[in-house]
Amino acid sequence: MRDISEGFKKYPGVIGAVYGTHIFVKVEKCQQDSYIDRYRRTSINLMAICDSNTLFTYVFLGYPGSAHDSRVFENSIMCKNIERHGPNFYFLDTQKYHLIGDSAFALRTWLITPYQGDNVTRKQKFHNYYLSSDRVKIEHCFGAYKGRWRRVQYINNYNICKAVEIATAACVLHNFCILHKDTWSNDFFGIDLDRNINQAELEDRGNIEAERKRNRIATLYSYADIT
Repeated sequence: MRDISEGFKKYPGVIGAVYGTHIFVKVEKCQQDSYIDRYRRTSINLMAICDSNTLFTYVFLGYPGSAHDSRVFENSIMCKNIERHGPNFYFLDTQKYHLIGDSAFALRTWLITPYQGDNVTRKQKFHNYYLSSDRVKIEHCFGAYKGRWRRVQYINNYNICKAVEIATAACVLHNFCILHKDTWSNDFFGIDLDRNINQAELEDRGNIEAERKRNRIATLYSYADIT
């Protein structure tokens, strides 16, 4: 865990950055309503976690594009295992280690997200800056994934299972290239930055222990540290 965490230079205790993106697909007319996303296109969700080297460490594929990222994530096998066995099943010690994500996800002791709202303090803004500086790794990861494997920008067959297989295979090939130092510098930036966030729902799912942990981390930062 320590080796993984040390790869993320800006924010302490990070063992992965989580994010979701859409893989545009062609679906049968009778299925289109379920797969129409916020772009009014048919897609499937790719929820993933990457390390500081933009290597996929977890992928969860296949939910219809109409599903919100938080719903997809909370129905993933990883989250089901956390519910069943507790977060230390993955994180060993949630006092030290955690994932980082954007505001589409609920704050947890094992998943730290930015402060939100109109009354964010200067300290909280600095916290968000550092978190974002490391969280961007997953955006770069998706950029390289979609840039190198153009097939996953649009999978034009009517078989959803086959589309999931193609997108998953591209994740494996992405990791193969990273592990063999075959980098991709011409990132494709068609990443889903306009998130559809139900903030009230997310706030309801937060918890006091997670708030305390985030506040404790936020105290580490000062204006002089920003470069």
